[in-house]
Order: sequence, then structure tokens, then C-alpha cells
Amino acid sequence: MFCFTALPLNAQYFSPYGRDIASKKPIGSYNLSVTYNFTYIRDTTNKRRKIDIEKLEIGKEFSRYYSVLAEQQDSSVCNALNTANGKGHSSNMFFYSGQPERYEDIYLNYPKKGTLTCRTELFDTDYEYTESLPHFKWSFKDGFEEIMGYKCKIATTTFRGRSYEVWFTEEIPTTYGPWKFNGLPGLIMKVRDDKGWFIWEATGISQEIG
Repeated sequence: MFCFTALPLNAQYFSPYGRDIASKKPIGSYNLSVTYNFTYIRDTTNKRRKIDIEKLEIGKEFSRYYSVLAEQQDSSVCNALNTANGKGHSSNMFFYSGQPERYEDIYLNYPKKGTLTCRTELFDTDYEYTESLPHFKWSFKDGFEEIMGYKCKIATTTFRGRSYEVWFTEEIPTTYGPWKFNGLPGLIMKVRDDKGWFIWEATGISQEIG
């Protein structure tokens, strides 16, 4: 069963001129929200793991995937700058912290069906690119696992040189999942690459009433 909430979830789209929260514009509404813990290794020499909290918001025709921590950091910095100088926009409105958050917003089937749009930050500069929606070739394994009380089937795929094992549940009928993963007959609940460097696992699911 879903955990129902009455709060509407609106997609947001970043201004190309900086990380100004006030510049975000609604592009649609969502009716399903999935929170994931994403653990990853940034430096393969010391194998130190980092953890991010990320969210998948699914609408009728498209989805958005983003870092919750980076979103919160954006809001904090934007509010601080507005308080300091009264300006609603700054060319340097990026977050700074001792442990920077991942900034990568991914939209599937936006701005049109069959496309992927990604906004990311590199060296304090926003970049955006659009490409064809990735097509994953899935192979299915025998057996089941339970994640968050949902019966999950197991599939494998290779994407851009890396192999992944994926757990998905047909109890939640959607083709979306974390990051760029898509195309399975059910919500993707967990993803793990073959080296264990990248792991996504669902920790919360909520659905808007109506």
C-alpha cells in the first residue's frame, strides 16, 4: 500500500542563469514520489562512500529525478543571498559547503516524449543537455526479493560500459526508476552496479490523492 499525502508535487525547471530557486517554473504535476538513498564512491583509490538522499517524482507523462540535499542547499543559499543584498538573482548563486551535494536534475520524456533532459553543475556553471531516452536491454533472473514490503523481481542490464542488477515491483505500475533507469514493467526499487560502487535503494513512497 502507498503512504498517501495530500500535498501536490510540482515539477521545477532551473533557470539557465544560475541556481536561483525563485527562477524555477512549474512544468507539470506529479502523483507519485519515491525517495532513494544513493550511496556511491567518488574516489576509487580510497573507496570512501558518500550518501545522498534523492527523489523521483512521477507524473502522467514525464518524471523528474534530483538530489534532495542539493535542493535544500540551493534554498538555503538563495535565502541567505536575498537577505544579504536584497537581490533575487546572482550569477554566482551556487551552493558552497565543505561536502558539496550532487547537482543533477534529470527529466525523462521532457520536453517531449522519448527525450531525456539533464541539468548539471560543473565548476560553478550550469549545463543542460537533451538526448534520446536511453533504451535498456533487460534480462530477467529467477527469484524474488522483498523491499519495503513489495515483492520485487530481478533484472540485469549493461549501460554505457557498466553492468547493473535491478530490483523492480509490478505492484506499482510505472516504467520509471532512479537516475536514467527506465523501461521495466514496474517501479525500480533498487539498483546496484557489479562493483558495488553505485547503489540506489528506495526508502519511502508517497502518492498524492486525486
